[in-house]
Amino acid sequence: MISSDSIENILKALDKNIGINGGTKISIVVCGGTALFALEPGEQEILEACKWVLTQDVSDGFKLILKDFLKKFNYNEIIKRI
Repeated sequence: MISSDSIENILKALDKNIGINGGTKISIVVCGGTALFALEPGEQEILEACKWVLTQDVSDGFKLILKDFLKKFNYNEIIKRI
């Protein structure tokens, strides 16, 4: 797992590169939901992320996938709140 210090260093390097290139547009891609856990989010942040992502796909099938993901990572209390 990537440490929060490593992520901070990566973002600082990107920020420096953007400044050098005069504001060049870049994109950051996160591959897979588990990559987000490297940022060590709190339960409130996970809850807010779940609420937001459910606005992007309102289908029952997606909600079941999200709940399964949360269950896998022991966020059972959040499952009750979404």
